[in-house]
Amino acid sequence: MIDINKKYQTGYGREVRLYADDGQHPYVIHGAVLRDEGWEATQWMIDGRYNQNEESGWDLVEVE
Repeated sequence: MIDINKKYQTGYGREVRLYADDGQHPYVIHGAVLRDEGWEATQWMIDGRYNQNEESGWDLVEVE
């Protein structure tokens, strides 16, 4: 389960900002990913997955 008070990045190593964990099911985590063009808003599932059916480089990974 994702804790928006912890630090995450994507599987690709992109910086992530998390804003909320009370979005509409199934994409309850709301935040943004730092892309080459700037910050892009996106959403994740409660377990940090970007896609429901497969692993993705956009999945969230906790930064230690």
